[in-house]
Order: sequence, then C-alpha cells, then structure tokens
Amino acid sequence: MIAAPTSTLAEMIETRRGGLGDLVWLVLLETLGAQLTRVVRAVLFAIDVSLVDGLLILLNLAARALLLPLGAALVGALVLRVALRVRGGPTDTAVAGDDGAAQPGRSPMPPMLDVAGLCAVPVVVVRLLGTLVSVSVGASLLPAWGWRAAAAVWVVALVGLAWRRLAAR
Repeated sequence: MIAAPTSTLAEMIETRRGGLGDLVWLVLLETLGAQLTRVVRAVLFAIDVSLVDGLLILLNLAARALLLPLGAALVGALVLRVALRVRGGPTDTAVAGDDGAAQPGRSPMPPMLDVAGLCAVPVVVVRLLGTLVSVSVGASLLPAWGWRAAAAVWVVALVGLAWRRLAAR
C-alpha cells in the first residue's frame, strides 16, 4: 500500500488475502518496537507487583495504539459500502444474479472492512515515521496533529482509489 497501492489493492481484491488482521498485527508490532521500554516495564510490573495491573497496562498500550488505525478502517469501510450502494454496485461479499445464484466470471467482493483495513496502513506508517524522526532529531518536526492530518489525507486518497477499483468491478 505504500509503494504500489493500485497493484496491492488489485491483488487483495482478487486473492482476498490481507486486510484488517494484517493491520492489527502491524500495529501491535509497531507498538512493540516504538514503545519497547513501556512494554518491558508493564511486563516487569506484572511479574513483580500485580499480574492484573500489568496486563491492564499492556491492554491500555494496545488499545491506544489500535484506536486510530481501527477507527480509520471502520470509517473507510462505511464510506466504501455507502459509496458503492449509492452508485448501485455490489456491496456484499457474494455477487449474485437475479435468481440469487452466483454470477459466472465474477469473483465475490472482498469484505469492505478488509479493504479499508488495507487502506488504513498509512496511519501506522506515518506514526512510525513520526516516531523515528522525533527520536533521531530529538524533537518532533511536526506537531501530533500534523502527522495525523498527513495520515488522514493518505487514507482518504487510498479509500478513493479502492472505491474506484471496486466500482469498476
């Protein structure tokens, strides 16, 4: 989705691989890498002080990391579904004819949440880029809202690209 979004979307739509599950794993790995000290502190807290409180700290880290990418994926899936419905295209995972039988020659539509999850990958990439730049420079070049705005513009462009690709089916 970063280097070649058109071919990545086409591959995902045809093979139905990737999507929301991959986004969740990417976010969790990004959180582990970017906030390793907090993760280690939470694990040590769980071992030394309280298992439940340590797990709650880890859950809080994961929830805060997942909030923005999953929110972008949910909104993107809603936009794709509504835009395809308004245009009159198929919105369900099954492509059926008038009699309810599957149409030959057309593969089923992928789940919109998976397509939108793939479109939300830039949220994670921009957040990681912001973290790397702020750590290497010593201070953030953009405020937090600037990174979020850049990610939002990128996600909107990818959702539009996905809509064009799905509407052409």
